[in-house]
Amino acid sequence: APSVAAYTATDQSPAMIAIAREKAAGSDTTNLTLRAEAVASIRTPPDGPFDAVLAFNLIHLLPDPVAGLAGIRGMLRPGGVFVSKTTCIGGGLRGVMFTAMIAALRAVGKAPPVQSLTVGQLDAMIADAGFEILDTGVMPASPPAMR
Repeated sequence: APSVAAYTATDQSPAMIAIAREKAAGSDTTNLTLRAEAVASIRTPPDGPFDAVLAFNLIHLLPDPVAGLAGIRGMLRPGGVFVSKTTCIGGGLRGVMFTAMIAALRAVGKAPPVQSLTVGQLDAMIADAGFEILDTGVMPASPPAMR
């Protein structure tokens, strides 16, 4: 936050926003706005549009990722940058196993709904939303679950 004029952070969990507020209270940060918002309500907040939108661990949690990406696109000024880090569990036997595990965890209230996306599906959705993909990849290159 110290390197930008203003930084707006959102999370669907009020508890996570409370933690962020506690951390910000112990710093000199004065340019940070924190808001708890539902994942499905991607829209341009009153302090937007933005030069950059960072969506970490978000796209796979959206009920409609295509609509969510359109909403993110609408949040950006012309020439703005979108950066995403998105969990992709789709495809292959591991994808089936992860999807089944998440379904079991959801049944006992321990996991949210998760989209079972492949990297290719995600890249296609991002491109279809009008973004130019400058870089993409699996990070880390050899995730522990993929070894």
